Amino acid sequence: MERLEVMDAISGLLDAVCWGCETRDQLNKMHRSHYAKIDGYCNRQCPVGQQLQSLGRQLKIGPRKLIEEDEYEPA
Repeated sequence: MERLEVMDAISGLLDAVCWGCETRDQLNKMHRSHYAKIDGYCNRQCPVGQQLQSLGRQLKIGPRKLIEEDEYEPA
């Protein structure tokens, strides 16, 4: 999957599922601004959160190639 496709998939899941999630709303009311507890649920227990984690791992950039000074051509 290309990077933009991954970002679109993440955005789609957040818009379609996460923003209307009743569990997240309940956790937010219980823990107020303690986001570690809320995100802990989303990242470890929620299947959509786990899917988001998997998609996010696809966005990691690998090691970059070192460009020697003599190869560099300014734009």
